[in-house]
Parts: sequence; C-alpha cells; structure tokens
Amino acid sequence: MNGRGWLTAPLFALGLLAACGPPPSVRFAPVDIETHFHRHEYARIHKRWTRQQHVTKDFTTTLDVHATLLSDEFRAAYLSEVTALRRLTPAQHTALAQDLRSAGERWVEVVIEMVTSNWRWNDLTSPRTVWTLTLADDAGHVASVAEVASLQEKPDTLQALYPPVTPFTRAWRVRFPRVLSDGTMLLGPGTRALSLRFAGALGNVEVRWEAR
Repeated sequence: MNGRGWLTAPLFALGLLAACGPPPSVRFAPVDIETHFHRHEYARIHKRWTRQQHVTKDFTTTLDVHATLLSDEFRAAYLSEVTALRRLTPAQHTALAQDLRSAGERWVEVVIEMVTSNWRWNDLTSPRTVWTLTLADDAGHVASVAEVASLQEKPDTLQALYPPVTPFTRAWRVRFPRVLSDGTMLLGPGTRALSLRFAGALGNVEVRWEAR
C-alpha cells in the first residue's frame, strides 16, 4: 500500500464512525419565536432536531423515517427561513409567528417523512394505519396522537424545509397534547428526553431527543 492509501484507510474508518455516532444533543429551554436566525443556520438547526430510523422485515423496508421535532428553537429558525424564502411581508411574518406560537402552546408537533416498500404502509391518517405512534418523556409520561395531517407542500418546498425528500416520500404533521389530562406538561422546563415510538406488526422502533 502506498503512503496515500495508508492514510486514506484510517480516515475513511473515522468517517464511518462519525456517521454512526450518536445524534446531537438538544436544549428544550424556551426560545422566543421572534429570535432571528440567519438562513445559513437553518440547515444546522433542522439537523439538530431531526432523527432517522430504518426498519426492515424479511429483507423488506417497512419503514424509513425522518422525524423533526418542532421545538421552540426550530420554530424560530423556521420562521426566519420561511420569511426569507417566501419574502413575506411584515404582516404575513407576524401572522405566521402567531400561528407557530399558538401551535407551540397547545401541541408538541413532529413532522414525519416516511418511505415504505408498500404504499399502503405509508399512511398515518387511515383508521387502518399499520402504525401506532406515541410520545414519551423521561419521566414516564406517554401521550397518544391528537391530530395527524398530510403536509401539502410541493416537493421542492419540502426539500428546502425538511430534507431529504424522495419521489416516494410522504410527509405528515403529527400533534400530541402539550398538557396531558392530569395537568402534566409534556415537553416542560424539566424535560430531559423525548421518545417518539412507532409500533405495529411491521416493526417497532423509536427516535429520541436528549437534552445536554
């Protein structure tokens, strides 16, 4: 092996280790929705709040999922990005900020992008969906889905805001109650971790966000 090859092998191995490393830690602390983020920061913040998992059964992909938790920090970055991307007027910016703020007060929201080998498996709105979704915190509180809807954005818009997107990707907005029936706040000041769980006959998997 020449000198260049001798150097390349360990560097390649280090690259694989980095790619397989743990997901980035997060901060659940409140962030003002009007916090301004520069456009070049959006990709970094999206990556911080996005988790990916792949499920197979009998060598078939039953679920490939990217899930983005719409934290306060993410919503603030999203507001800045959409304002610049669509050149929103001040009135439009204010309206979007209010919508995002109101949603954050009522819900814990996750944008889920799914690819499956069978199109019928890629459905979260049907009463016959093969997936049961729950959201759990580190204290043992578990919430069921309150609302789920298909995102109607065009593929180019989805790719800009929630990459990666393929011709087989379907995107969903899933909402869980911010306040549970016993008054417990999900994703409150003391939250240290959140886990989104997918369960069904085709597999069981979770994605997880952990605080620093």
